Amino acid sequence: FPASTVALKVMGTPTAASFGSGSPMIFPSLGRDGFDTNNGYNFSTGLYTVPVSGLYRVIAQMSVSGTFTLGSGQAAFYLIRNGTDSFGHSGYPVTSTAGCYALSTAMVQCNAGDTLQANPEVVGSGQAFSGPDYFNYFEVELVSNGASSSSGSSGPVVAARYSATTAASVSFTSPLNFDTAEFDTNNAV
Repeated sequence: FPASTVALKVMGTPTAASFGSGSPMIFPSLGRDGFDTNNGYNFSTGLYTVPVSGLYRVIAQMSVSGTFTLGSGQAAFYLIRNGTDSFGHSGYPVTSTAGCYALSTAMVQCNAGDTLQANPEVVGSGQAFSGPDYFNYFEVELVSNGASSSSGSSGPVVAARYSATTAASVSFTSPLNFDTAEFDTNNAV
């Protein structure tokens, strides 16, 4: 990896699965095809410490086995900055009595020293992470820190994340109103 690359990918079967307790997924090793370019991942706590300020893309995925009741509950992820700031969430309804799946992705502005974590939440009993290595992972990637690249361009990334704060019915003929700017690097939206 080039020296300027900031990236993490841990994968495999996480340990210390405390579904719904606000605890992060903890991977005991990088796993097959994993990497940590800045040694920022703590294998004891599941926290990734951001080495430089900038805009980061964070992705987490899990596959869980256990006993579930259809239509009752969900598999979900909370992406958390600095222990309490939830910047991404996704939930999937339980569609099988034997297992479920969740994926969450978001972009977040971080300062050097901030921590990032992925907290799983699953409603059911006897839960355990399942599936092959690539079914469970946590990724962090620096998208932009505003620094100049070796080509001399400043390389700022145009990125935005907006959310909807009011309930709306979904239709294929009318757009959703994303009325709250969480960030917009170039006031593009």
